[in-house]
Amino acid sequence: MLTSEITYEGIISHYQIVKPTTIQLVDEISVEVYVQLRQTLFNTKLVQVIHVIDERSIEQGLMAAEYGADALLLDSGNPNLAIKELGGTGRIHNW
Repeated sequence: MLTSEITYEGIISHYQIVKPTTIQLVDEISVEVYVQLRQTLFNTKLVQVIHVIDERSIEQGLMAAEYGADALLLDSGNPNLAIKELGGTGRIHNW
């Protein structure tokens, strides 16, 4: 399942409809949400999308890995824009 929800309640709401084995999180979530998800969905894999923009992207990836992500997916989106770009850009990755 792919979701742009960033709250525990929003993610769980989607989860309860689909009951996936894996959730791809396309936006950054807080440590608190990771902790809640891990306590509730301990058998569900979490894949955190990291939008590679600058050095902070490394910190985001490390935090996600420490608090619950089973995998990281590097992406060329930009969640800092007025209208978030959360993937599917078609741009070539040249990191």
